[in-house]
Amino acid sequence: TTTTSYDLTCGSTMQSVTVGVYTLTATPSTVRPGDKLTIEWTAPPGRPATDWIGAYLVGALNTSPLLSQVTNGAPQGRITFTVPGTTAAGQYEFRYLLDGGTTVAAQSQPVTVLPALALPTCTLSFTPMSGFPGTAVTVTWSTTDDADGQILFTCSDGSSGIVAPSSPPGGVVKYPTQTTTCTITATIDLSAEADGD
Repeated sequence: TTTTSYDLTCGSTMQSVTVGVYTLTATPSTVRPGDKLTIEWTAPPGRPATDWIGAYLVGALNTSPLLSQVTNGAPQGRITFTVPGTTAAGQYEFRYLLDGGTTVAAQSQPVTVLPALALPTCTLSFTPMSGFPGTAVTVTWSTTDDADGQILFTCSDGSSGIVAPSSPPGGVVKYPTQTTTCTITATIDLSAEADGD
């Protein structure tokens, strides 16, 4: 509900008063840059379109939002966005502010932004670096991550292939049978790590 009614009594006189209720929540409460964050609000009906929600470092002035969005007067709503990759680790909160001003009607619980995960790196070396069609090439690779990986090759004649070593640090691939130029790259599959987070 976006309103609450109170009965006030003074002597033999009783009067009912209805006041607006504002709520603001942010979920989840812990995120990293690149994660999704959802903000939900409720407000009394009839609010102006200039009510707005701001994102703040905990303790920041109401005049210093990091991000903001108007509610367009909606009595309830949801905003889902991706935490920017440049967001520094720390404690953040969201505030519902009235009519384009700096009066706070509701405030979310703190949201903890953890440091971004370091992306793994991968290095490749080839022996020999070139050869006749059909020459075996040893591809040696290493990575800073335990995630699964593949070695891929694509060639200017349209041929391609995948070498999926059972485990680093290497595998063997043959140059194509045609005389052509090939690009060999490595990919790292982060899905296993993401699922475990």
